[in-house]
This record gives sequence, C-alpha cells and structure tokens, in this order.
Amino acid sequence: MYGIGEYVGYAGYNYISGSLFNQYIDTSLSQYFSWTDYTNEIDAGRPTLIHITGHSMFGYGYSGSSTVYVHDTWLEGTHTMTWGGSYSGYAHKSVTCLTPSGSSSAHQITSPTPGSTLLGTTVTFQWTSGAYEYWLYVGSSQGTYDYHNSGSLGSSTSTTVSGLPNDGSTVYVRLWWKVSAGAGWTYDDCTYTASRPSPPEITSPAEDSTLACESQAFHWANNGTPVTEWWLYLGHSQGANDYYDSGSLGTSISSTVMRCWPNDGSFVWARLWYKTGGSWESEDFRYIAPNYPGLSPEITSPAEDSTLACESQAFHWANNGTPVTEWWLYLGSSQGANDYYDSGSLGTSDSHTVTRCWPDDGSSVWARLWYKTGGSWESEDFRYIAPTCTAGGFNSQFNGDASGWEVHYGTWWIASNQWYTTYGDPNYWASVSYDGNFDDFDYQARLWRNGSDIHSNSILIRGTPTPLDVNKDWYSYCAFQYTRNGYYSVWKTVDSTSTCLQSWTYSSAINQEDAWNTLRVVANGSNLYYYINGTLVWSGSDSSLSSGRVGIEMYSDSTSGDQLWVDWATLTAVTSAITDEVSDEQKALSEEANERGGGSKEASSSVY
Repeated sequence: MYGIGEYVGYAGYNYISGSLFNQYIDTSLSQYFSWTDYTNEIDAGRPTLIHITGHSMFGYGYSGSSTVYVHDTWLEGTHTMTWGGSYSGYAHKSVTCLTPSGSSSAHQITSPTPGSTLLGTTVTFQWTSGAYEYWLYVGSSQGTYDYHNSGSLGSSTSTTVSGLPNDGSTVYVRLWWKVSAGAGWTYDDCTYTASRPSPPEITSPAEDSTLACESQAFHWANNGTPVTEWWLYLGHSQGANDYYDSGSLGTSISSTVMRCWPNDGSFVWARLWYKTGGSWESEDFRYIAPNYPGLSPEITSPAEDSTLACESQAFHWANNGTPVTEWWLYLGSSQGANDYYDSGSLGTSDSHTVTRCWPDDGSSVWARLWYKTGGSWESEDFRYIAPTCTAGGFNSQFNGDASGWEVHYGTWWIASNQWYTTYGDPNYWASVSYDGNFDDFDYQARLWRNGSDIHSNSILIRGTPTPLDVNKDWYSYCAFQYTRNGYYSVWKTVDSTSTCLQSWTYSSAINQEDAWNTLRVVANGSNLYYYINGTLVWSGSDSSLSSGRVGIEMYSDSTSGDQLWVDWATLTAVTSAITDEVSDEQKALSEEANERGGGSKEASSSVY
C-alpha cells in the first residue's frame, strides 16, 4: 500500500490521508468489498484498482448488476470483466481504494472567477499552464458535457464556449488534464451562474424625460425575455395606477396614452408589467409631468363644444400647474352667467357632478370655472351644447362606464374613467352598438386612432349587427369612415353585400395622425349628411335602410400600437332641416375619387 501511495504522489496527485486501503472481495470473510461498495465508489467519482491474480487494472465504471469496465495495461481500449469472476483466466482477488483530493500542482480555471456569474452566452475559459494535455466539459450538472465537450485541447490554456444558457441556472465546468502522455486523467470542478437577459424596459420616452401635454406614445422591448402579455400603469408614486391603468395590452409593444397626468412638473411613475413563464413581473420608470405655468386651469371633461347629458353631467378640471386653493363653478345661458347653476365653494376638489339644470333645446350652455390663486379669484370660460333629450336618444360620455353599449367583436373597455377603447383584432372588424333602433337622428362621436394610418375608423347607422360575417363585420348598415392620413369614405352593406357610396376622398377637415376627429351623421328619411369636425364633406340619398342600431367600428391590421379611442358619443332627434352644402372644392375631390376608385371598405391603401 505504501508503494501505491508513493506512486500516486509521484504522478502528481494527492489523496485524503487515511482513505487509501486494500480489501478482499471474498464473500466468505466477515468483512469484504462488495459489488455495491464498488458501484458506490464509482458513483462518487473514485476510480478503483481491480486486482486479479498477478496483475492490477484500473476500474472506472460499471453496467448492469455485475459488469466492470477496466483499463488494462496489457491491451489498449475498453475492457470488461464480471465482478468476482476472472479476466483472461486470472481470478478477481481484491481492490484498492482511495479518495483523491486533486493534483499536488492542481490545474484550475482562473477566468472567469469560479463561482461568479457569466457575462453572456459565449465565454472564454482560461486556466493555469503546465500540463501535457487539457480537456473541458461544460454541462447542466456535475461532470456532464451537454453544453460543451471541447475534445483534446493539447497544452492550450484557454478555449471559447458558445451556446451557454441565459436563464440564471447553474453551469458546471470540469477541467481535465494529464501531466504526461502516459499519465492518467484528473480533473477539477467548478460552477458558475448563467447570465440572465436584461429585463424588459420602456425604450421611449427616455427615463426622466418630460411627458407630452396632449398624449404620449410609450414603446418597450422584451430584451430577450419571453413575454406573453404586457400591462402599463401610470401613477403619482412608484407602482401606482391612479393616473392610468391600461388593462391587458396583449403582445403589443407600444401604447399611446391620452394625457391623464398633471401639468405641474411633478414625477410620473410608469410600471411596465410583463407576463413571463406564467408569472407577472414588473419594471419601474420615472418621468416628469409637463410644466407650463402660462397654461390656465381648464375643464378637461366634458370636451368643449360637446353635448351635455340629459340627466346629470360630471365636470372634471385640472390646474395645469397653477397653484389653486379653491374652485367654483357657474353654468349659465350666456358667457359668465350663473342662471342655470352656482356651485358655491368646491374647496380643492377637481370634479363636480351637476344634475341637469340646463334646457333641452340644443342651445349653448356656458361654464365658468372660477379658481383662487395667490389670494385672488380668476376664471376661464367653456361652451357646451344643451341636449335635445327626446325619447330614445343618448349621451355617452364614457366617464367610468359604457352603459347602453353592446360589444359585437373585440375587447372594449373604459380607460382612465373617460374613454371607451379597443385594440381591435388584426384582420377583423371590432365594433360596438348602442342598444336601440333609431330612424331619423343626429348622431356624433369623437374618435382618436393610434397605429395604422390607412385602416378604417367608422360610425355606423341604421344597422343590423348580427349575424357577423367572416371578417366580423355587421350584416347591414351604412358606414361613415375616415383614416389617420386624411381620407374619408361612405359605404352601405345590405344583407352582407357592400356597396361604395363615396370612394376614399381626401379632406382637409380631417385632423391627421394623432388627433381627435368628431364624426357626425344626420339621417332624415333617405337624406344623409356626413360631417367631420363640423364640416359637411358628403351628402346623399339612400333608402335601402330606414332604421336600426348606431355603432362604432375599426378595422385593424398588425400595425404596432393599433388602438381606437372614443371620447364621447351622442344621439339626438333631428330638430330642423339641413341647409348646409358641401363646398365646391370638396365636391370636386369627391367626383375625382369616384372616377378613380380604389381602396376597400377596410383601407384606403390602394388609392395612392
């Protein structure tokens, strides 16, 4: 035994003191070395000397219940024998075991530092020099090489490994070496932590930048993280959603948010939620609210020149950076008057709901918002339209709910308690309708489209929504459409058969790109009038449809950030005959468009 220990040391290796022993395998002895003892030694990474009559071999493995794998100095290659049997006619007698403790001049990986976190999926490993030959394993568990098996590296002291995981898991590295051509292999193990992908982040706007006054487009990237769903919060403190809660954004990597943050230079926190591996995680980003001291306080909802509700109306306002200590609200028949309503002091509240005290005749209603700043009272005036609350009409401001509206396709929800919105669904029509049938009326809706410049945004009249066709479009209706790039068209569909009444036509009345557009249709018998932002762009006569539902619809493709916002929608009775006429310039454009044709109900793309 002493000689075996001396030889191990001479070969450049160490072993744990006291671990070197010989033992017979004879089962007739009270203590003997069994097959189970052998397999335990091999499983523990401790090769065993197998002694047969007059000869010794290196036992390094096993198979089944009795097969021993050996290296033999008599012949090259892998050889086997049966445990307790014989090898080349020589009986198996005993074994020698020891617990190695590495090389007396151990070769170890020096870079990256063992135990550290790897910086990527491609890593160059370096180690100490001086051995005759090196070999490197990299795997998912100790001693394995499912990530990398270098093959012989000769005397090189480095190698680059690619394809490592990027998930924070443990990476096992085994450096093999031998000190001479005839020497045996030994190894040193170490572990690392795999790199992790950078977490998802909002890429635009830049963190700590100032947000826009009207609306802000947020864009983000997954940075290699597999994300199945996104969600966005905006709030006054980290993690809060008191300014905005997007609801599920699906797989979209952008969203445009209408301003819901203050105008006072304060911090606005964004929390980007992302679902990965079935769990929700988040990252926080800080921005700065705009600060324009010259911008006076304003009523933010309802929108100026919109029609007030028939029953009650919630008014909301913002100080826009002006330090206000007290608010007061007048409503009257003329600018500055309070003959309809005088709120009295509203303290510091930024909203107030008024039960209808205005007439029911479509006249102007003036609101004066008083605010106390620096000890003095100042005011701003805003004009609205009194409703004509005939039976069957409605005034939907979408301030917290969408009462009376029915979804026919797509996901629709109330955002920030003030907008009805949908992302649509690529290559389908997303639509809603108001519950009720209407024949003659004045129908208006204020819309904002993000995303696609060429796809349709519509208000529908005298419709029958179901059964929906294969593209989720209504069965019958008349549609008045516009696109973000400044075109409008008019279509009718009867029993799922569509007819173009006005081809896609350019109009300067349309507010292009990121902007609100108010669409209005007056239907009186067979006479139809289409207004955009107060300008009559088309009129015509069609008696195909005389009554039905009114609705709102968008067609979506896969454009990033596609979303339709509805600020409000109203329907009132027709109170007088329409005397407006389409301008000569617009008539000429319409005639030219009809001669040219092109485009489809879904998009104006082929017009160009």
